[in-house]
Amino acid sequence: MKSGSASLFPLSLLLALAGLSFWLQQSTVMPEERQDGKLRHDPDTIVENLMLRRLDAQGQLEYRVLADRLQHFADDETNLLTAPRITHYAPGKPDINARSSTAQVDKSGDVIRMQQNVEIVRAGRDARQPELRITTPELILHPDAGRAHTAAPVEVRQGKTWLTGVGMEIDTKAQTYSLLSQVKGSYRTPKAP
Repeated sequence: MKSGSASLFPLSLLLALAGLSFWLQQSTVMPEERQDGKLRHDPDTIVENLMLRRLDAQGQLEYRVLADRLQHFADDETNLLTAPRITHYAPGKPDINARSSTAQVDKSGDVIRMQQNVEIVRAGRDARQPELRITTPELILHPDAGRAHTAAPVEVRQGKTWLTGVGMEIDTKAQTYSLLSQVKGSYRTPKAP
């Protein structure tokens, strides 16, 4: 009977080695990479010379978005705009234009994060209300809601009046601009023509 158990030892050793080899192979095999681009941050769509328009319920133009280029990324469903220009229209009020070097649009399309060299210009009406120009490194727009804000430093100029501060909230429909902190500046009353 000793010879039977001695002959089973090499067989059980071979089975244990085979099991260990199988386990090692399975634990070191890399999963297959998806080939649909969902794991890479590469654009799956590129649009040149983009123009989008948003109309209100009465068919009036609310805002327009222009960009030299739009790139859509499938992995996070975002869009990157190159040289975006956004104009907000309000009946009876001056147009508000915003531009920047780049902007990122979230997957819902409701939030536009303008970055690098952001400039907002509200057209002037006359000598008593000249053009208003705002510069900041970043601006977050909610165009459908008619709102924008930033936590970054801001500079505001209108004629000879200037203000600086940190953080700003903008209501594009009411055309109000609120600096949030560290505000300083110089106010000069425009002269009547």
